[in-house]
Amino acid sequence: MNSVRVSELFHSLQGEGSTLGTPAHFLRLQGCAVGCSWCDTKYTWEGSGGEPRNVDDVFASLEALGAARLLVVTGGEPLAHEGIASLLRAALTRWHRVEVETSGLEPPPIRDARLHYNWSPKLRSATGRADETWAHADAFLQDPNTTLKVVVSDDADADESLERAQLNRVPLDRLSWMPEGLTDEQLKSRGRWLAERCKRDGVRLSPRLHVWLWGARRGV
Repeated sequence: MNSVRVSELFHSLQGEGSTLGTPAHFLRLQGCAVGCSWCDTKYTWEGSGGEPRNVDDVFASLEALGAARLLVVTGGEPLAHEGIASLLRAALTRWHRVEVETSGLEPPPIRDARLHYNWSPKLRSATGRADETWAHADAFLQDPNTTLKVVVSDDADADESLERAQLNRVPLDRLSWMPEGLTDEQLKSRGRWLAERCKRDGVRLSPRLHVWLWGARRGV
């Protein structure tokens, strides 16, 4: 993969998941066909958007932004990009840890001890393609580095998440819930409610640190 269509590059803190708060380089790829109603990066949906860039130049640009041992490849939907396996292999030669944020619409292309998939399958309230994002559950769960986080808005979402987790044999210690929201006020309100559900159901809570710190905007 000599080139990639880039939506944006930035240096920030990982705002979600198991490495929350870790300094990271972010490579946001362009293109997504999942179409979540609450998506905060709709500017990445159009496949012809963004800018085609040479992969080596992209990596050099990221490293020039500041020090980070973590690279987060996000989108859009990174796994829908042809040649993504080659990009990830190249990234593993330059970063200590690489994370891929994915809906699960496509299966994981490669495995590596330092490669981690942050699988975020969708629910019916978000998109008509929810079932497709759970279709490769076995492939993701066979990778011990894969973590699972689901965006939850209300009790119906939480219930559906548990039902799908049970159907797909997802251990609860690999599942986290993230409150849906684009403002600090929304995240606090839903976060407090969701914390009680997490305590009741034995699911980990994943906040959205970047939204709390900087708001729902680009480059953070």
